[in-house]
Amino acid sequence: MTIQEILAIPQDQQKIPLTARIDSIVPHAKGHTVQLTDATGTLPKVLIWTSKFAEAPSLNMVPVGTQGEFSLTKKAYNGQWDYNGYLMKVAGIQNVSAPQPTAPAPAPAPAPADNRDDSVVTGQVRMHLACAAIQSGQALCTNPNDVLWWQEFVMTGKFVAQNNAPENMSMQQQRNQGCSDPAPVPNGQIPF
Repeated sequence: MTIQEILAIPQDQQKIPLTARIDSIVPHAKGHTVQLTDATGTLPKVLIWTSKFAEAPSLNMVPVGTQGEFSLTKKAYNGQWDYNGYLMKVAGIQNVSAPQPTAPAPAPAPAPADNRDDSVVTGQVRMHLACAAIQSGQALCTNPNDVLWWQEFVMTGKFVAQNNAPENMSMQQQRNQGCSDPAPVPNGQIPF
């Protein structure tokens, strides 16, 4: 079928065969917008979808000015005709969308070893436990000295002596004294 015959079709139609020259190719999100020309006329904006046919060439590999065979759809859209379809075949270019043989891919690099020191991971666990205790209200952190107390706990794992822990002090004592004595607490006596 020629472009002039396609333009004369009065209704929507699918699978219209057309052999035409590709005058321009512009990439589009769903394929390419092309201008097609034959001896009878020009179709200025035709959306050529990325091909679903394995034997069809990719428009990325087709030079402008090449003759191609298309399967088009003509459809009325917003009072105008819309043309789209697929590139079926290009003279002299066959099966360019199929994978081409290449050199073997290099072996993947081994996964990097986990270089984190156990003390880093332990500190992260302490930090998350302290945050959870403070956020849930099970532990107090109401002044700058409390922050220093929790910092000591997170960084070293040492607990302030039980009698100076924020949980065991009145609000006034916390404001006046804070908790700055990093004396370790025996295991199993975590202050929260």
